[in-house]
Amino acid sequence: IRIDRDGQRFAHVLNYLRSGTVWLKDVGLLRELQEEAEFFCLAGLSALCEEEIQRIEDAQEATWRRNIEILKEEVKKCLGEAILDKFSGGGEVLSVLRAPPRLGLRCGGEQQPEFRLDADF
Repeated sequence: IRIDRDGQRFAHVLNYLRSGTVWLKDVGLLRELQEEAEFFCLAGLSALCEEEIQRIEDAQEATWRRNIEILKEEVKKCLGEAILDKFSGGGEVLSVLRAPPRLGLRCGGEQQPEFRLDADF
């Protein structure tokens, strides 16, 4: 019997059959392994891949949200603007903010330099 499948992927299938676990931490590789599991009708491996993919994506989402909060706090510190307290994310345009004097920016004439913060998170 000859099965024309990817040998590198099949190595992970064999490891699962031996140990019942999957050690991959890359979503792309897990999706490839899940494809192999479905080809070989290994429902347990397919479900395990799906669970691991979901766990990784949830962790990435949590990290992303933490980083957004850190970024918002840093922007508030730098700009000294309370307007960011109302920011809800999702690609909203916050507003046009005037640069506080402590940034040391100079502009000819009476007009202060302006900063536009278009947040597309």
